[in-house]
Amino acid sequence: MRFKNASDCWKVILEEKDQKLLAEIEEFALKNPEKTSVSFGTSGWRGEIGTDFTCRNLSIVGKAIIKLLKTTDKEVLSSLGVSDFDEVKRRGVIVGHDNRFLGPLFSRIIISLFNKEGVRVFYAGETTTPEISASIEMLKAAASINITPSHNPANYQGIKFNPSDGGPAGKELTSLVQDYTNEMMDDPEEVKIPTRDEIGFEEIDTTSIYIDYLKERGTVDLERIRGFLKEQDILLAIDHVHGATRGRPAKLFGGDLIDNKIKLLRTEDDFLFGGVAPEPSKENMSEVEKLLKNSDARYRLGVIMDPDGDRIRFCDHRMQIPMNYFGAMAFHFL
Repeated sequence: MRFKNASDCWKVILEEKDQKLLAEIEEFALKNPEKTSVSFGTSGWRGEIGTDFTCRNLSIVGKAIIKLLKTTDKEVLSSLGVSDFDEVKRRGVIVGHDNRFLGPLFSRIIISLFNKEGVRVFYAGETTTPEISASIEMLKAAASINITPSHNPANYQGIKFNPSDGGPAGKELTSLVQDYTNEMMDDPEEVKIPTRDEIGFEEIDTTSIYIDYLKERGTVDLERIRGFLKEQDILLAIDHVHGATRGRPAKLFGGDLIDNKIKLLRTEDDFLFGGVAPEPSKENMSEVEKLLKNSDARYRLGVIMDPDGDRIRFCDHRMQIPMNYFGAMAFHFL
């Protein structure tokens, strides 16, 4: 390899936008034996691919989560929403990833760990965080693991753990995962990377499950929204910033509206996100704003989302609405 470490390689990749060097990052992710200190917050653990976030270290985090799920502590079990590990095995765990570099490979490592424990696994493939949360409830799964660092830069990967209520794990759970992980860091760890054919899982369509969830809860009326989009003079511009939210608008609102009433931006695969930080920021909204300002539609709405779909920003042709402001407005009307 040309580089001594993954960090040096990433510097060149990000400066030159050279995706060919990602093959070297994969080698670092597979072979780097260095341990790391894991900080597991509410939104999980994140690290640089090939430096901190390696196959070895991810495997240890996965084992720490399994150790948590095997607990006999009644208070911890109450927080997990299960009675014992047998219930976890029976109800199963959902595993998915966004569309960042090495997401499927890292997911296979996690799936193989649960396979060894006899735990039922639902595999979502490329998915979003809200879809996984809804799927936990709809499938009555015991937990989920999503391979994503959310809106972090291209050189990062991450892992999010949700218990049976579908929401982010609380500190009483993540602090234990963090402690278990760091206790096991000094243990020898050889990771065999399984192929897709060497792991066992039930494949699920989390977008369809999410749509069923919305219909069942009655939170929003999708048919009414579809009708409004079809009947009104409207332009809806959605920037996916090369993330896993791509493909969802067609399933939610109908493929006939795409490129007609709905314009989609940055839907292509790009592990470097076009050289931008993949977050719903004011700066990243510029292309959406340009589309809206050049339109003469009566209604104009712009949306930008982060790679795993749990952060969002809105605008019309006059102003932007940050996610927290929009959340308060939506809560008021709901």
